[in-house]
Amino acid sequence: MKIGSASIRALLSAALLLALTGCLNIGPSTIVQDRFKYNQAIRDSWEEQMLTNMVAIRYGESPVFLNVSSVIAQYGLETSARVGAGVNSSFIGDDTIQGNAAAVWSERPTITYMPVEGQDFAINLLTPIRPSELFALIEAGWNAERSLRLLLKTINGISAYDPVERTPNEDFFEILDAFKALQDEEALGIRREPGEEGPRTFLYLRDVAANSRIEQALEVFDQKLKLDRTGEDVEVVFGPYFKNTRTIAMQTMSVMDILTESSAYIEVPETHVAEGRTRANRVTMANGASRPLLRVFSSPDKPKDALVSVRSRDHWFYIDDRDIDSKKAFSFLMIIMQLTSAQQEDKGPAVTIGTG
Repeated sequence: MKIGSASIRALLSAALLLALTGCLNIGPSTIVQDRFKYNQAIRDSWEEQMLTNMVAIRYGESPVFLNVSSVIAQYGLETSARVGAGVNSSFIGDDTIQGNAAAVWSERPTITYMPVEGQDFAINLLTPIRPSELFALIEAGWNAERSLRLLLKTINGISAYDPVERTPNEDFFEILDAFKALQDEEALGIRREPGEEGPRTFLYLRDVAANSRIEQALEVFDQKLKLDRTGEDVEVVFGPYFKNTRTIAMQTMSVMDILTESSAYIEVPETHVAEGRTRANRVTMANGASRPLLRVFSSPDKPKDALVSVRSRDHWFYIDDRDIDSKKAFSFLMIIMQLTSAQQEDKGPAVTIGTG
């Protein structure tokens, strides 16, 4: 086959074009795709870490937290092309052309982990959540009954559970239902103002049309909390007992309290209880105040429909993706944990792992 000079030039141009593709800027095209992938991976990592620590606490171990402080992704595209041609001047035999091309794509992500530790973090982990932060979340739209139930020990001296029998206190949960009723009716007003020891939080009744549900909630406040609502608002303060009829005293939990309380309801294998690895499962009901807001199950087989699952002690521990109450409670716990970790500077050695 005879090859003309025009054909050879065309082939050489194609090879040159292929080689130049290695100089193209490929970075911007990866932003949208990789941003969501890394975002999902970091979220999954946080959720699995949280559940792992809850399981560890259930078995009497201490929690350990590790933050992903940076993600650096390096990409490379290397191309090469070679074309050779020969013309037979003796007119005997065919002209020849030879060529080859190659491309190599590489991705080298580097992830840096930072231990969350130190005195500041320990203090934040053990310090009760301030009522102002609690009501900031409620004002942002989080369910009032669920938020108060997860974070409160007492309200105006009324405890959530009997300290010995662990039976729910009906008065306490009736108060929480009243808060939820006012929130649903958009009647619960929240106002904050600066104070010497931090933000002060005040509750007031919004100017909405009264109905039976609002009146019933206010009656619960009058009877259970012994409030004087003749003024414009009442102040929410931290403490086990209320000082006067113009305040609501709330004894809140710390993050460690929440983790410990939530982990107590993890359903562990009975064989682990019999072997003394952990305490017996608490007897709970499917509905009502005795039902834990956050339920974690265990199984020897990997669950097929789980929001998050981790493996420990030859078992899988997981939150069922079909349990909406547990999913919302777990999300709320994640937000509280992140607020706590954000209040302290990263300390300790950084651990950088090249995953390419």
